[in-house]
Amino acid sequence: MGCLLLRLESRALDKTTTLDEIPGVIPAAISHYFVEAVKCVGPGLIAVDPMIGPGLLGHRLEKTMNYVKHFRVNKWRLTLMLRVGSLYAAGLVACLSLCLANLRAQEAIPTPAIALQHLKDGNDRFAADRLEKKDVSSTRRKQLAKGQRPLAVVLTCADSRVSPELIFDQGLGDLFVVRVAGNVTDPALIGSIEYALAELKTPLVLVLGHEECGAVKAALAKTPLSGNLRALVETVHVGKAREADGRIPLPDATLANVAYHAAELSRKSPVIKEFVEGERVRVAAGIYSLSTGKVQWLDWSDKTERRQPQRRSSP
Repeated sequence: MGCLLLRLESRALDKTTTLDEIPGVIPAAISHYFVEAVKCVGPGLIAVDPMIGPGLLGHRLEKTMNYVKHFRVNKWRLTLMLRVGSLYAAGLVACLSLCLANLRAQEAIPTPAIALQHLKDGNDRFAADRLEKKDVSSTRRKQLAKGQRPLAVVLTCADSRVSPELIFDQGLGDLFVVRVAGNVTDPALIGSIEYALAELKTPLVLVLGHEECGAVKAALAKTPLSGNLRALVETVHVGKAREADGRIPLPDATLANVAYHAAELSRKSPVIKEFVEGERVRVAAGIYSLSTGKVQWLDWSDKTERRQPQRRSSP
């Protein structure tokens, strides 16, 4: 989640602290008792966990004051130290409150694993007809007008029956959707995905194929085509025949095409490859069933050369 950096004087706590060193005593004491929330990150710098709650903060400050009372100081000096401590405490509370407010203004970036689980959970709800109510109010629209933070990129087919926001039970601003017949890749599509990963910090890319895909059928049929349609169909990869008669079943071709283009993302994009190798981004793949509404997730690795991927049921 990040941290809040505070510059403090770094003085050791001992029993010979003089009055002019009091400004250094209190932050040091706070640092001593905030070991779970405060870390020393450099000369005179501490990093404060922005998620520390006010209750925990008060508890730690109470311990801090008790610690300060152990100093051999007279009553007026102790009173002054406590007052200075209160000022530092108030400053910490104000800074932490501001940090929390800023964090709440921006949605937290999930890990790739969490983002993928969100999609799996959403698809389970969709397939079971248990859709959650979505906030599409004017307030939500105004909030999104200030910026977006989608949890996943979905590269999928332009087929009218395949709507990612519905399939994964997501709302406005939740998905960055890139659609093209056959869920294929080209520079414009990959550039769009790079933008989402680099600028919007999206942690997950899902390449989603579907049953009865017209582009895959056209590639299998090998019917002569012309113009832009021919160029599109030529980018569909149906894999190699495994049947004795040389035929490739449509489900196998659909699966091979999804796996191929999921792999192409890293092969054709140094940006995506770097994110994947650094584990900030994960590339996942699946096939959507038009009849059941369920996504069959592919047991597929985005770090190795592809073999024929296997289907596995959603957990």
